[in-house]
Amino acid sequence: MYHQKWKKIIIFCLLFILIFFSTIILKILLVKQSAIAVKEDDWDRFLEEKDFIEAVNQVE
Repeated sequence: MYHQKWKKIIIFCLLFILIFFSTIILKILLVKQSAIAVKEDDWDRFLEEKDFIEAVNQVE
């Protein structure tokens, strides 16, 4: 009985640790994903501005 109780406690702790770390890893991955998306948006904006400047220069 005593041994089984400890087994349950250990399993519960392991599950808690697993869930805790998996949520942290997911948050890190989501932050990296959004950072990559922001970089791509900045790059698109940069290209649009570059095209606009080239078009203005051609008009002049």
